Amino acid sequence: GSVFEELVRLLATILQVDVAFVARPDAGQPEGMRILAMFCGGRVMQDIPYPLPGTPCSTVLGQGFRAYPANVQGLFPDDKEMREAGCESYAGHPVTALDGTPLGLVSVASRRPLAQLDRVKATLKIFAMRAAAEIERLRAGEAQKQAVEDLRQRETQYRAIFESSLDGLFLWNQDLRLVDVNPARCNLYGHSREEMLGKTYPPTM
Repeated sequence: GSVFEELVRLLATILQVDVAFVARPDAGQPEGMRILAMFCGGRVMQDIPYPLPGTPCSTVLGQGFRAYPANVQGLFPDDKEMREAGCESYAGHPVTALDGTPLGLVSVASRRPLAQLDRVKATLKIFAMRAAAEIERLRAGEAQKQAVEDLRQRETQYRAIFESSLDGLFLWNQDLRLVDVNPARCNLYGHSREEMLGKTYPPTM
């Protein structure tokens, strides 16, 4: 399983809670979160979207440690997930980058009131630091993927402009060998692209 899967399992075990999860803001939904992994009812679920407004998580993300040791359903009546899970208590710790950028949160919820809040806070803080490193790694991978996609789109745009230009265009490399030629130039010379590639400058055709 993923690092997040291991983290939530371990967190639920250490703090003896019914629910533990790591979530990050959902890029596709301005007010949404995406649960990267959630331990609940003895099993782990991954990649679940959930809305942030009206939840205790909304008081944690980008802010600080929050604990609602009892009556969490009464305090957050709009949080149907808390209601469905039958939770009585909740605690969450923000996950932040080294520069303070909010990356997400690590949270636990229980069907019993939460005790030993200092221990809960200290544990969540450690897990938040571990989760931050993993989310940063995820983001770096996503940024790299996006850069490759951007490059591919630019290449496609360049190709479309180059191919459709009414002017005959040559592209030479540093050895003055022809590396690209557009249809307009091919038509001008009456040769195919394949015949012209690799020729040296000036073209003898």
